[in-house]
Amino acid sequence: MFWRVFLAFGALLLTAIWLPGALIVGRVEKHLLEQIEEGLRAKAILVWEAVRDRPPETRQLLQVRMRGLARETGTRITLIAEDGRVLADSDEDPVRNSLDAFVNLDARLARRVCRLDDEVDRFNREIIDELIQKMTAAPGQAEASISLFSATRHLERIADHATNIAEDVIYLVEGEIVRHRPAAVELEG
Repeated sequence: MFWRVFLAFGALLLTAIWLPGALIVGRVEKHLLEQIEEGLRAKAILVWEAVRDRPPETRQLLQVRMRGLARETGTRITLIAEDGRVLADSDEDPVRNSLDAFVNLDARLARRVCRLDDEVDRFNREIIDELIQKMTAAPGQAEASISLFSATRHLERIADHATNIAEDVIYLVEGEIVRHRPAAVELEG
């Protein structure tokens, strides 16, 4: 009898502590997320005001600044105009870089494009894994997830084509075949 009362009292005490704690944690978390969202919104407005009327010549400077901010914060930053144009992106664009490497016969830039391919592949796998989880959790959204799956697969293929161009540039400039040889890409020719 004593143990039953003791266990019942213990369970009641734990419930009395856990329930308010869970409610408080939930509210605090919601409040913190709202503060973060509001802070990000305010910063986005400030950035927009700073870049809105910039002439196209300053776009390169803006790009450099975004990369610097990304290194400082550890966050990817993409500035998108109201019409959908990308004004600046803190990450490198493999397609643009591969074309620049081709036009300028820049083997160093081409090698950087080749090294980015693994990162693009990793992002692709992460997105696909997340989509599979979402389809499993919400089968009603499978059609939309399949469309996103197809889009991410196509984007990954575009990055693969950029890598192929970069590999061809390395061959053109240095005469070295780096295709299917990741160690050769790491070496500056």
